[in-house]
Amino acid sequence: MKQMMKHKHYLFCLLILANPVVYAEDIEASMSWLDLQKTGFAVTGIVESVTANVGSRLKAGDEIARLDLAPFNYSVQYCQAAINKLQPALFDAKIELDQAKELFERTVLSETELLKIGGVYKSLKAEELMLQAECKLKQWQAERGVLKAQEAAYILSSNIYPGMVISDENKSAARIELVSANKASAISVITAKQAQQYKVGDALKVIVDGQAIAATVQSIYWQKNAANQYLLSAAFYYAQQVEPGKAVTLRFE
Repeated sequence: MKQMMKHKHYLFCLLILANPVVYAEDIEASMSWLDLQKTGFAVTGIVESVTANVGSRLKAGDEIARLDLAPFNYSVQYCQAAINKLQPALFDAKIELDQAKELFERTVLSETELLKIGGVYKSLKAEELMLQAECKLKQWQAERGVLKAQEAAYILSSNIYPGMVISDENKSAARIELVSANKASAISVITAKQAQQYKVGDALKVIVDGQAIAATVQSIYWQKNAANQYLLSAAFYYAQQVEPGKAVTLRFE
């Protein structure tokens, strides 16, 4: 009987060694924003309206602010009108060039005269191409007069307001800060031993107000301090606006 009990105990130990019990590890962390971006106007002008305010949630393509587009639209119209005005002269020059080529083939027209007529056409054609390029630039500027969200985001801060003059001098300082409205980050300080256990891409859970949310390790890097600590960042989808510094838990299973 004792021999049988000993044998069963031995088998039980082997099973434990072969299938070790894995306990979930909880690590304290704090929430942070993800994908912090700064955006502003690429062109100068007067701010006509600011559609979205600080704290607003935006979808991709939502308008944030716009300049007075009238000067841009006038420039595009003026440029297009210049192209239209050039067309009759360009049309006549092309006909004259075709006729000159025919006369040159019949030796009625000299090569010098052909080159002169061809030069007029080429000059007008070059002017048309320049105007077309200018029109594209004017159109590009008009489109940049409207700020739109590139993806789902929250407005974190803004120093742009209606009536504000955007100039070359203040253009780089006039900014709106956006953060991702779909993703958040959980940051935790971990030990060197823990840093060896985990790797970028590992799956885990972030516990926020008792809710377990699927997450992925985004980065692990050494803080270069005396305590030999590492900073671990986990990214996860979060439907609410992030509260920076809010305590959460990382759970590795």
